Amino acid sequence: MTYAVDNNLLIEYDKTCRYLAAINDIDTLTEYVTTLHNCFGHQDRWSIFDRNICMAVGRWAWTLRERAVLDPT
Repeated sequence: MTYAVDNNLLIEYDKTCRYLAAINDIDTLTEYVTTLHNCFGHQDRWSIFDRNICMAVGRWAWTLRERAVLDPT
């Protein structure tokens, strides 16, 4: 999974997020989503990423919003 976090931003990003959320690795999840946001947050498609990430991480979406790596609801 470290490879995905470090090198794989787009391919199955939702599965990477889902896995990190499932194992409660919120720090790595935050790092990964921050990287995604830094790369794609300025693009129109970020709303799609944001929605998919929220669905993938479930209860952790609130924490990611608090950490300002996902858009507020």
